[in-house]
Amino acid sequence: MIVLSVGQENYGDTPEKIAEGLQAICSLIRSKQPQAFLIVLTLLPRGSPDSPLRTRNVKVNEMMAEYVKGNSRLQLVNIDTGFVQVDGTISHHDMFDYMSLTQKGYSKAFEPVNELLTQLLQEMEGEVGRTEAEGSAD
Repeated sequence: MIVLSVGQENYGDTPEKIAEGLQAICSLIRSKQPQAFLIVLTLLPRGSPDSPLRTRNVKVNEMMAEYVKGNSRLQLVNIDTGFVQVDGTISHHDMFDYMSLTQKGYSKAFEPVNELLTQLLQEMEGEVGRTEAEGSAD
């Protein structure tokens, strides 16, 4: 399993450029590790409520969601677990500067990643267990 979290700091790039870069990284990883399960993390909301970074990151996430469709060895995990509040702000308890996660923010963002990794590892253990129970062909 490979977890990929990139693109958050591409401030001057368009959504298309960022998505293309993410897709190129995914392709490179796939060429080097074709058997690996690749987990790509979404971009988080950034900036103040009226920041163009928020709109840009939403577009990147939408493009990446399309990219991963139909690929059983590639999954996009949404790590935006409700950071944007009803009034459009992000709590300083989650991101003290609208950009950087706090410890609480990291815990919140990476809970879905932890859950997926736990599930995948349990599934892998089950596959290994079945193989051993069935006996080897040697």
